[in-house]
Amino acid sequence: MKLNIDAVIQETSAYLSDDPITEDFLSVGDVYTKGSVDHTPYQPILDTIIESIRKHKVCRITYSPTADNVDKVYFLAPHRITAFHDNLYVVGRLVTEDGVAEPVNDHNNTFLLYRFKQAEITHRNTDLAPLVADQSEGAFGWFHSGDVFEAKILFKKEVAGYVTSRTWSNKQSVEYLENGDFVLTMTVRSRKELISWVLSFKDTATVLEPKDIRERVIAAARGILDNYRD
Repeated sequence: MKLNIDAVIQETSAYLSDDPITEDFLSVGDVYTKGSVDHTPYQPILDTIIESIRKHKVCRITYSPTADNVDKVYFLAPHRITAFHDNLYVVGRLVTEDGVAEPVNDHNNTFLLYRFKQAEITHRNTDLAPLVADQSEGAFGWFHSGDVFEAKILFKKEVAGYVTSRTWSNKQSVEYLENGDFVLTMTVRSRKELISWVLSFKDTATVLEPKDIRERVIAAARGILDNYRD
Protein backbone atom coordinates (compact mmCIF):
# COMPACT_ATOMS: atom_id res chain seq x y z
CA MET A 1 0.00 0.00 0.00
CA LYS A 2 1.55 3.29 -1.10
CA LEU A 3 -0.25 5.37 1.50
CA ASN A 4 2.12 7.19 3.83
CA ILE A 5 2.05 4.44 6.46
CA ASP A 6 4.43 6.27 8.81
CA ALA A 7 2.09 9.25 8.98
CA VAL A 8 -0.96 7.08 9.54
CA ILE A 9 0.75 5.24 12.40
CA GLN A 10 1.72 8.55 13.97
CA GLU A 11 -1.79 9.94 13.64
CA THR A 12 -3.66 6.89 14.88
CA SER A 13 -1.25 6.18 17.74
CA ALA A 14 -3.37 8.51 19.86
CA TYR A 15 -5.93 5.71 20.12
CA LEU A 16 -3.37 3.24 21.44
CA SER A 17 -0.96 4.99 23.76
CA ASP A 18 0.37 8.35 24.87
CA ASP A 19 3.94 7.19 24.18
CA PRO A 20 5.46 8.47 20.92
CA ILE A 21 6.11 6.10 18.04
CA THR A 22 9.86 5.95 17.48
CA GLU A 23 11.76 5.69 14.22
CA ASP A 24 13.08 2.31 15.35
CA PHE A 25 9.52 1.02 15.54
CA LEU A 26 8.56 2.41 12.13
CA SER A 27 11.58 0.85 10.43
CA VAL A 28 10.73 -2.77 11.30
CA GLY A 29 7.41 -2.93 9.45
CA ASP A 30 6.61 -3.59 5.82
CA VAL A 31 3.48 -3.99 3.71
CA TYR A 32 2.94 -6.36 0.81
CA THR A 33 -0.24 -6.28 -1.23
CA LYS A 34 -1.58 -7.72 -4.47
CA GLY A 35 -2.94 -5.06 -6.79
CA SER A 36 -2.62 -2.18 -4.35
CA VAL A 37 -4.35 1.19 -4.59
CA ASP A 38 -2.21 4.31 -4.43
CA HIS A 39 -3.72 6.17 -1.48
CA THR A 40 -1.03 8.86 -1.40
CA PRO A 41 -3.21 11.59 -3.00
CA TYR A 42 -5.80 11.02 -0.28
CA GLN A 43 -3.48 11.71 2.66
CA PRO A 44 -4.97 15.21 3.29
CA ILE A 45 -8.49 13.75 3.29
CA LEU A 46 -7.39 10.99 5.66
CA ASP A 47 -5.86 13.58 7.98
CA THR A 48 -9.15 15.48 7.99
CA ILE A 49 -11.15 12.33 8.76
CA ILE A 50 -8.82 11.41 11.62
CA GLU A 51 -9.11 14.90 13.10
CA SER A 52 -12.89 14.71 12.76
CA ILE A 53 -12.97 11.39 14.62
CA ARG A 54 -10.78 12.77 17.40
CA LYS A 55 -12.89 15.89 17.83
CA HIS A 56 -16.24 14.08 17.41
CA LYS A 57 -17.24 16.38 14.57
CA VAL A 58 -19.41 15.82 11.50
CA CYS A 59 -17.70 15.94 8.11
CA ARG A 60 -19.17 17.32 4.91
CA ILE A 61 -17.84 14.96 2.25
CA THR A 62 -17.91 14.97 -1.53
CA TYR A 63 -17.91 11.37 -2.71
CA SER A 64 -18.26 9.30 -5.88
CA PRO A 65 -20.26 6.20 -4.86
CA THR A 66 -19.82 4.57 -8.28
CA ALA A 67 -17.13 4.38 -10.92
CA ASP A 68 -18.90 6.89 -13.20
CA ASN A 69 -17.45 9.80 -11.16
CA VAL A 70 -20.84 11.37 -10.36
CA ASP A 71 -20.13 13.28 -7.15
CA LYS A 72 -22.56 13.40 -4.25
CA VAL A 73 -22.44 15.39 -1.02
CA TYR A 74 -23.03 13.65 2.31
CA PHE A 75 -22.81 14.64 5.96
CA LEU A 76 -20.95 11.92 7.81
CA ALA A 77 -20.25 11.26 11.48
CA PRO A 78 -17.02 9.26 11.05
CA HIS A 79 -16.02 6.82 13.78
CA ARG A 80 -13.50 4.35 12.43
CA ILE A 81 -10.95 3.77 9.67
CA THR A 82 -10.62 0.16 8.54
CA ALA A 83 -8.11 -1.51 6.21
CA PHE A 84 -9.54 -4.42 4.25
CA HIS A 85 -8.19 -6.14 1.13
CA ASP A 86 -5.70 -3.37 0.32
CA ASN A 87 -8.32 -0.62 0.65
CA LEU A 88 -9.02 1.91 3.38
CA TYR A 89 -12.62 2.46 4.46
CA VAL A 90 -14.21 5.14 6.59
CA VAL A 91 -17.02 3.75 8.75
CA GLY A 92 -19.61 6.01 10.35
CA ARG A 93 -23.19 7.24 10.24
CA LEU A 94 -24.88 9.49 7.70
CA VAL A 95 -26.56 12.40 9.46
CA THR A 96 -28.93 15.27 8.71
CA GLU A 97 -27.64 18.22 6.68
CA ASP A 98 -28.14 20.94 9.29
CA GLY A 99 -29.10 21.50 12.89
CA VAL A 100 -28.43 18.78 15.45
CA ALA A 101 -26.67 15.89 13.70
CA GLU A 102 -29.06 12.95 13.84
CA PRO A 103 -28.74 9.66 11.93
CA VAL A 104 -30.74 9.42 8.69
CA ASN A 105 -30.86 5.62 8.76
CA ASP A 106 -30.60 2.73 11.20
CA HIS A 107 -27.28 1.22 10.11
CA ASN A 108 -23.59 2.04 9.78
CA ASN A 109 -22.30 3.45 6.50
CA THR A 110 -19.00 2.54 4.82
CA PHE A 111 -17.06 4.68 2.34
CA LEU A 112 -13.98 3.84 0.25
CA LEU A 113 -11.22 6.37 0.89
CA TYR A 114 -10.12 6.56 -2.75
CA ARG A 115 -13.60 7.66 -3.82
CA PHE A 116 -13.50 10.74 -1.58
CA LYS A 117 -13.14 14.01 -3.47
CA GLN A 118 -13.24 16.32 -0.47
CA ALA A 119 -13.77 16.32 3.30
CA GLU A 120 -14.46 19.33 5.50
CA ILE A 121 -14.91 19.37 9.26
CA THR A 122 -18.06 21.14 10.46
CA HIS A 123 -18.90 22.57 13.88
CA ARG A 124 -21.57 19.93 14.57
CA ASN A 125 -21.00 17.15 17.09
CA THR A 126 -21.42 13.43 16.40
CA ASP A 127 -22.67 12.53 19.90
CA LEU A 128 -26.17 11.57 18.72
CA ALA A 129 -24.89 9.39 15.87
CA PRO A 130 -22.85 6.54 17.40
CA LEU A 131 -22.02 3.37 15.52
CA VAL A 132 -24.76 0.74 15.54
CA ALA A 133 -23.80 -2.44 17.40
CA ASP A 134 -23.47 -5.19 14.79
CA GLN A 135 -24.83 -8.50 16.04
CA SER A 136 -23.04 -10.30 13.21
CA GLU A 137 -19.61 -9.05 14.31
CA GLY A 138 -17.14 -11.93 14.32
CA ALA A 139 -18.85 -13.99 11.63
CA PHE A 140 -16.90 -14.74 8.44
CA GLY A 141 -16.82 -11.85 5.98
CA TRP A 142 -16.50 -8.11 6.34
CA PHE A 143 -19.46 -6.89 4.29
CA HIS A 144 -22.71 -7.81 5.98
CA SER A 145 -25.02 -8.90 3.16
CA GLY A 146 -27.98 -10.29 5.07
CA ASP A 147 -28.72 -12.77 7.82
CA VAL A 148 -25.91 -14.68 9.49
CA PHE A 149 -25.92 -18.33 8.47
CA GLU A 150 -23.93 -21.50 9.10
CA ALA A 151 -21.70 -22.97 6.41
CA LYS A 152 -19.96 -26.32 6.19
CA ILE A 153 -16.96 -26.76 3.91
CA LEU A 154 -15.11 -30.00 3.26
CA PHE A 155 -11.36 -29.49 2.88
CA LYS A 156 -8.68 -31.89 1.75
CA LYS A 157 -5.93 -32.66 4.23
CA GLU A 158 -3.34 -30.82 2.11
CA VAL A 159 -4.64 -27.46 3.35
CA ALA A 160 -5.16 -28.47 6.99
CA GLY A 161 -2.11 -26.57 8.20
CA TYR A 162 -3.34 -23.32 6.69
CA VAL A 163 -7.08 -23.56 7.40
CA THR A 164 -7.06 -25.00 10.91
CA SER A 165 -4.38 -22.63 12.23
CA ARG A 166 -6.61 -19.58 11.68
CA THR A 167 -9.75 -18.15 13.19
CA TRP A 168 -12.25 -17.53 10.39
CA SER A 169 -15.28 -16.92 12.58
CA ASN A 170 -16.01 -16.44 16.26
CA LYS A 171 -18.15 -19.57 16.00
CA GLN A 172 -16.27 -22.30 14.18
CA SER A 173 -15.45 -25.96 14.63
CA VAL A 174 -13.36 -28.56 12.82
CA GLU A 175 -14.29 -32.22 12.39
CA TYR A 176 -11.55 -34.52 11.10
CA LEU A 177 -12.35 -37.51 8.88
CA GLU A 178 -10.53 -40.83 8.90
CA ASN A 179 -8.62 -40.05 5.69
CA GLY A 180 -7.25 -36.76 7.10
CA ASP A 181 -9.72 -34.50 5.34
CA PHE A 182 -11.82 -32.25 7.56
CA VAL A 183 -15.05 -30.26 7.70
CA LEU A 184 -14.99 -26.64 8.81
CA THR A 185 -18.28 -25.37 10.23
CA MET A 186 -18.59 -21.63 10.82
CA THR A 187 -20.97 -18.69 10.91
CA VAL A 188 -20.93 -16.41 7.86
CA ARG A 189 -22.38 -12.98 7.08
CA SER A 190 -21.26 -12.46 3.48
CA ARG A 191 -22.22 -14.88 0.73
CA LYS A 192 -20.05 -13.22 -1.92
CA GLU A 193 -16.95 -13.31 0.25
CA LEU A 194 -17.54 -16.96 1.16
CA ILE A 195 -17.88 -17.96 -2.50
CA SER A 196 -14.68 -16.14 -3.49
CA TRP A 197 -12.85 -17.65 -0.53
CA VAL A 198 -13.93 -21.21 -1.35
CA LEU A 199 -12.99 -20.80 -5.02
CA SER A 200 -9.51 -19.65 -3.99
CA PHE A 201 -8.85 -23.18 -2.69
CA LYS A 202 -9.56 -24.65 -6.15
CA ASP A 203 -10.18 -28.40 -5.85
CA THR A 204 -9.24 -28.68 -2.17
CA ALA A 205 -12.53 -27.22 -0.87
CA THR A 206 -16.14 -28.34 -1.36
CA VAL A 207 -19.17 -26.55 0.04
CA LEU A 208 -21.50 -28.96 1.80
CA GLU A 209 -23.98 -26.45 3.20
CA PRO A 210 -25.89 -24.27 2.56
CA LYS A 211 -27.31 -25.50 -0.73
CA ASP A 212 -27.54 -22.10 -2.42
CA ILE A 213 -23.85 -21.40 -1.80
CA ARG A 214 -22.92 -24.83 -3.12
CA GLU A 215 -24.91 -24.21 -6.30
CA ARG A 216 -23.36 -20.77 -6.82
CA VAL A 217 -19.84 -22.17 -6.42
CA ILE A 218 -20.66 -24.88 -8.97
CA ALA A 219 -21.99 -22.24 -11.39
CA ALA A 220 -18.85 -20.12 -10.94
CA ALA A 221 -16.60 -23.14 -11.53
CA ARG A 222 -18.49 -24.01 -14.70
CA GLY A 223 -18.18 -20.41 -15.86
CA ILE A 224 -14.41 -20.52 -15.35
CA LEU A 225 -14.22 -23.78 -17.31
CA ASP A 226 -16.27 -22.29 -20.15
CA ASN A 227 -13.78 -19.42 -20.41
CA TYR A 228 -11.08 -21.91 -21.35
CA ARG A 229 -13.02 -23.97 -23.88
CA ASP A 230 -11.74 -23.70 -27.44
